[in-house]
Amino acid sequence: MLWRDNEVNRVLVPFPKQANDSTSKKRTILLFCRNTGCGPARNLPVCLDWGRTGLNLKPPTPTSDYLSDLFARFRTYRLGTFGDSDYFDRPASDAQKRPPVFKLLHVDKNVLVQPGSSSVEQSPVMRTLARQKRHRHFASMRSSQALTQSVFGNLKVGKKLDCLLDLQDENGLNLFPIAASDACSLEHEIDYLGEAKRAQTSVDVMFIKGYRIAVECKLAEDKFGVCSRPDLKDDDPQYLTDFCDGSYTVQLNRAERCALTSKRIRYWEFVPQLTSWSADVDHVPCPLRPTYQIIRNLLAACVSPMPPATLDPPNGHVVVIFDDRNPAFRQGGQAHYALLATKTRLKDPSRLRKCSWQQIAAAMRRNPHLVWLTDALHLKYGF
Repeated sequence: MLWRDNEVNRVLVPFPKQANDSTSKKRTILLFCRNTGCGPARNLPVCLDWGRTGLNLKPPTPTSDYLSDLFARFRTYRLGTFGDSDYFDRPASDAQKRPPVFKLLHVDKNVLVQPGSSSVEQSPVMRTLARQKRHRHFASMRSSQALTQSVFGNLKVGKKLDCLLDLQDENGLNLFPIAASDACSLEHEIDYLGEAKRAQTSVDVMFIKGYRIAVECKLAEDKFGVCSRPDLKDDDPQYLTDFCDGSYTVQLNRAERCALTSKRIRYWEFVPQLTSWSADVDHVPCPLRPTYQIIRNLLAACVSPMPPATLDPPNGHVVVIFDDRNPAFRQGGQAHYALLATKTRLKDPSRLRKCSWQQIAAAMRRNPHLVWLTDALHLKYGF
């Protein structure tokens, strides 16, 4: 059932079974303003999980053309750069519409390095990201992590991060005021939010030099990471204790409204200090469901790592880097709404900033020592 007026969409959707339910429930979980991404009373965020509504809702702007063009560019880059080599898991003649994927033995070739450089010269760039921290799909040319290492790994090793110092967001705020090589690390793990070691927040790029900048890098993704508790299957060992129906309410006889709070994870300790979302009232749906990855990055940047960890917003901000061609980051896209839903609730909206890879590439082009890298970025990604 879908009800519309000029401003609000309300959707009735089926929820997964609770552990003590004999039948599925239906609850109204979507209530959002199409213009702002928030409810008309500004007490509910936009729900971005289009695929779970059961109503065949789709993001207003399709991504198929964008992905087709991007993957075609990758295939052209493969042929022009590697020819008919056997570096890939499938031959170039493979007509399947997918990006090229490197074999495990040759996965390092997904990271851009200076042409003609030796393996010894390339090694410092490769070491900027530990192999065990590579994502599952790092071998794919659509990997945003491989792109991140290609850019920030080379800038760090070459001590050229200062080319980003003058970059500003749409509000004139500096994006990288501490762009120094010794302050930069890739896949930086955060150990002060109460998370288990294997599930700690890992920031794509982190700058720490008194001030902290958490950088979230996207390429072809259509949304930000979401909380996994609503996706637990009933055969999961943690289902009976950790399952969440997507609302910030007491469930399954837990004492806390959030399953993660019950595990002593500290998100909701800091969220009310950082945003206008209160931890003491129910939220249906939970505002952290669609904004989960953004909030974790904000906490990484705005919570002081020195014990006892406390919120310190003036000394940190988040930068989201995205492909300007990606419809998900334009008005109507899921990622766009996640950013909007977060920014409109931040007590200090300047803590969340964004820029495109195209802006990064343009700043790099002004440095003559980086011509090889910007040329390679253009050939492979079209920036």
